[in-house]
Amino acid sequence: MSDVWRILTILEWTAGYFKQANIESARLDAELLLAHVLGKDRTALYMNFDKPLLPFELEAYKRLIQRRAKREPVAYITGTKEFWSLDFKVNKNVLIPRPETELLVQTLIELRKRKAAHPLTILDVCTGSGNIAVSLAKELPDDRILAGDISSCALEVAKENAKLHGVDKGLSFYQGDLFAAFKGSNLAGGVDFIVSNPPYIPTQELAGLAPEIDFEPRLALDGGVSGVDILKRIMQDALKLLKPGGYLVMETGISQTKALNELGSNSPKWAGFKICNDYSGLPRIALGKKG
Repeated sequence: MSDVWRILTILEWTAGYFKQANIESARLDAELLLAHVLGKDRTALYMNFDKPLLPFELEAYKRLIQRRAKREPVAYITGTKEFWSLDFKVNKNVLIPRPETELLVQTLIELRKRKAAHPLTILDVCTGSGNIAVSLAKELPDDRILAGDISSCALEVAKENAKLHGVDKGLSFYQGDLFAAFKGSNLAGGVDFIVSNPPYIPTQELAGLAPEIDFEPRLALDGGVSGVDILKRIMQDALKLLKPGGYLVMETGISQTKALNELGSNSPKWAGFKICNDYSGLPRIALGKKG
């Protein structure tokens, strides 16, 4: 690198460097990291292409470049990730929110519109950063929302995000393995919606995923040998908590579709069960209605 770098030239250099490291979103990542260092949004970069970086800004940016070149996710480097048009704090204790998971929030909100206006009870299982629970609390401020996770470290992040977005007074957090987190809450047969983005990647597939995945908590990714272990547990135990007519809205993957469809369709306790595709046409949401 030369001694004097302007915004445009350093973005172009960084994008090229990232491409050599086989990073697909090279230019975008370069912009996100530089915007983070400068404390600006990406639009401001385009309006100040000729602005030279100060020495301390350049040094800080170099450190972030080195981290990203080692395939550390941008979200962990900057400590934030957008979801549902909200900025969420993230660290290595939580799964990075994905855009496709917004379909869980959208689906639940649409189902909620069909219900009575009085406050309903919603459980978020495997809440992680709290991105789903917080987004729902922003959209459905009158409903009772409870969120649980097996990781105490993840719950600390979720609580921070609830406070960040001003919904900490209306959200309750519990630690435990799946529904065990809510033990003692007297919820049996009284829950209107259960939403979850649980681990569902088959164990043997984890090693073949992008290097960035290695930075994320395995606990939030590993779904067992076939990827359906935790999904099946949620489907079975959800029936104990849901009201008749209550819904389970759960994220899943392609390789789990057949097993979940068989389990849901063959159980008389589900009045309706189907797999919904995302906007890319891929199986994404397991949707069950209790009979």
